[in-house]
Amino acid sequence: MKTVKNPNRFEVHDFEGKSVLITGSSSGIGAAMCFEVARRGARRVVMLSRDSSGMERVRERIVKELDGWDGVIEVCACDLSSSSDRQAVVRGVLSRGSVDILVNNAGYSQRAGFSDLGEGGVRDMFEVNFFAGVDIMGMCLPGMREGKGAVVWVSSVQGLLPLPGRSGYSASKHAVNGFAGSVRAELEGEVDVVVVNPGYVRTNLSVNAVGEGGKKWGRRDVTTARGMDPRLLVRSVCDSFEAGERDIGVNWDWKTRVGLWLRFLAPRVYDGIMEKRWRKEKTKEAGEGKQD
Repeated sequence: MKTVKNPNRFEVHDFEGKSVLITGSSSGIGAAMCFEVARRGARRVVMLSRDSSGMERVRERIVKELDGWDGVIEVCACDLSSSSDRQAVVRGVLSRGSVDILVNNAGYSQRAGFSDLGEGGVRDMFEVNFFAGVDIMGMCLPGMREGKGAVVWVSSVQGLLPLPGRSGYSASKHAVNGFAGSVRAELEGEVDVVVVNPGYVRTNLSVNAVGEGGKKWGRRDVTTARGMDPRLLVRSVCDSFEAGERDIGVNWDWKTRVGLWLRFLAPRVYDGIMEKRWRKEKTKEAGEGKQD
């Protein structure tokens, strides 16, 4: 992979002529990323998701709207919660050529307290949000080392700021940030490791979240509905990636910035705010239940 050094000694990458694998690519950030890397000249876009029809819609949009693009799209149905399935699918992908850039984007959230989440809820979330990405990265790493590749982890601001009612999700994203920070040092000079911590994005993350007893939450939060357009977010992320940034924060509002300061400088104040937030959420849910 052709790279150059920027003044901050980071590797500067581009997508031109690259083979890019993107997980969770049937909608939201993943779908927008597929389109954007193709627009920026990727020669091969590998899509991984269990939603085959969603990926086909993304593929059709790329083909239709990027008329001059002559790259290849691979649509790979994969249950990322299954270790055996994801390993078999990724082995097939690698048999057709190495991956230059891996975007670990797949994941889902929760809208329930830890005690109400259901048996295995946190473990299941870690399997998709964390371990799937770790496994795929490990499989792609040999080829990336040869070509000076990159791994982009799509984490969350909740991987920096724990929120009540998001225990498993926040924990899995904290794990992503910790893991990425560690292997970044280990792979320095061989493979670049980038972490993206977005604020609220207008996707179906809350709709697909796990609620009490493991049931689907099924509705979009107000904060998510008001979030950033995933296409704009992805353009910003790709610009930052190509500029050599390794820790990318996008769409952080003032509450996020204040929260980051309080979390480390005044943790008791932060905890008090989170406790108040949780009581407010539970009171709101109780009111909605009575209306039903």
